[in-house]
This record gives sequence, C-alpha cells and structure tokens, in this order.
Amino acid sequence: MGSNYSSLLGPRGFLSNFPPDVVAVVNGQPITKADLLATKHRIQRRRLANKRTCWEPVIKPCFVWVFRVESFAYYGWHLYIKTLHKEWWISRGQPLGPHSKACVKAMQMFPCGYLPMIENLRYWMPAFAEAHHWPTRKRPQHQGLALARVKYDPFSGQLIELLDVEKSLERI
Repeated sequence: MGSNYSSLLGPRGFLSNFPPDVVAVVNGQPITKADLLATKHRIQRRRLANKRTCWEPVIKPCFVWVFRVESFAYYGWHLYIKTLHKEWWISRGQPLGPHSKACVKAMQMFPCGYLPMIENLRYWMPAFAEAHHWPTRKRPQHQGLALARVKYDPFSGQLIELLDVEKSLERI
C-alpha cells in the first residue's frame, strides 16, 4: 500500500513551508514571481539599451538572384538578394513595396538594355537571367546570379541598401 504524500506535504507540495508568493526554491533560496519578473525586465532593458547604443549597419557580400518558377502557386519571375545567412524576396514581378529602391538599384548595377525604372522590371529580369546565366540541376535555364554587396540592419534584418561591389570595396 502506497502512502499519500500529498496529505503530508499539503496542496503546494514542499512549497507549503514557504510564503504563498514563492514559486520556486533554488539552492535553498526562495524565488518569488516578483523576483522572476524583475530579472526578466532587467535583462530586457539591458538588451534594448545595447541595441540602441551599438547600432551600426552591416555590409556583407551577397548575390542578386533572378529566376523563373513554373509551378502553379508561384509562377513567374522572382528577384532575391541572398547572403550567407539572410535573404530578401524583393519582387515577384510586382515591384511596388518596401524594396522598390533595391529593384532600381539592381537594374542600375546590372544594366541589361533597359532603363532602371520600376516599369521595366518585368522585362529586365529575363534579360538579367540570360546575361548572368547560372545553371543548376533544379533550374538549368531561366536563372541568373551576380555578385554584389548589401547593407542591412543586423538586429531587425531589414534591407537598407544594395551596393556596387567596387564602391563598397573602396570603403574597406
């Protein structure tokens, strides 16, 4: 026959020996919910202060990647900017959005016979894929890849600017 330990320890188990606001005991020291929240808020304030004071955009090498998808859901031309750990989906043929300046900058950096205007993006993408052809097993055709540099916010991950390779190397 097993004994009923809950009747010996009380409804809160071994915490019945401590005040009701104690939620845990670590190394014999009682921890309250107020202690946990204060520690959490102190860590949040420290991280936020660090982000606000140490903010500097990061410049990394990237690829300007244009490819065409034949599937039903994502049919059409796509423009991505990819680094080793980040990527930005710039356009799916409709360039209006937060990255429209990056579209124009990519068109300026890699002229393919079209003026760098948003209206010419859907004509520029096939020309870019042909001029900077990069075949793979998945996409042997309709894919272009070119090297560039990108400036982005390391904390939010937002794209700030697309840079020419030559101009960004002058700063270094």
